[in-house]
Amino acid sequence: MLSSIDNLALEWMQNEHVVIVTALYDVDNPMPCNQWGELGVQDVPIIIDDYNGAAFNMFGWFQGNSGYFPSTAIINHQMEVAYKDVGYSGYPDWDNNINNVIEGLLDDMGDLAVYIIIEASYSIFTSVDSDGDGVINPGDGFIVSYDLENTSPHTDSYDVTGNFIFNENEEEYFELSMNAIDFGNIPFGESANQSVEIITTQDIPMGSYDITTQINAKYTNILGEEIEYKKDIVISFEVSINQYGFPYFLTNQSRASLLLLDIDNNGTNEIIF
Repeated sequence: MLSSIDNLALEWMQNEHVVIVTALYDVDNPMPCNQWGELGVQDVPIIIDDYNGAAFNMFGWFQGNSGYFPSTAIINHQMEVAYKDVGYSGYPDWDNNINNVIEGLLDDMGDLAVYIIIEASYSIFTSVDSDGDGVINPGDGFIVSYDLENTSPHTDSYDVTGNFIFNENEEEYFELSMNAIDFGNIPFGESANQSVEIITTQDIPMGSYDITTQINAKYTNILGEEIEYKKDIVISFEVSINQYGFPYFLTNQSRASLLLLDIDNNGTNEIIF
């Protein structure tokens, strides 16, 4: 659940109308402040000196003295508690509940809340397929098709681009049809689609790969200031020397030698055992 909290923080901390604060109650039990600071999301303020007993005051304000951790509270723009939860009672729908609450509060702000949300998805289609089996072998290529939707209630996004980030020492094994993707402008409620072809080299090591596409967009806030928005899409795929349908796993041991033969004379060999 803690990873869900971090992911939500990363998403919403880009919104200038949302402020995220973390309060710690158990500093030095078991970890000191500097170790806690290495966890969670960078740039989120951490309160450690609210003792009266301190941070527990904040826990008491928002969830009483039940003693459950973690505690979550959401305060609206009028400084009213709009949502609170303790422990893990909302799991596994906790992140969806939090998203819905925050989006609802932003809607309540009306024109005062100017922000964008880019929902992103992708699909992979093989393009260069040396043996036509749909499996990505060394030297094969594939097309990644991106779909972006601006789900903001009333804010246009512009100069929307996608930049590629490779893991260390892996970029040399890929050739891309473009260095960056230009999605143009995406008004609120509308979508954009773009594709890029990725060709693997013949000497690429076998294994699983991730390529991150960083989506960058801009919008103008209520003060006329240009605000930048970022979101990462991780493309995951596997490169192997396997062929479609292989490896083939048996439920029992095969005692016979395998025979490779085009038994029905259709031009395709069968394996008989």
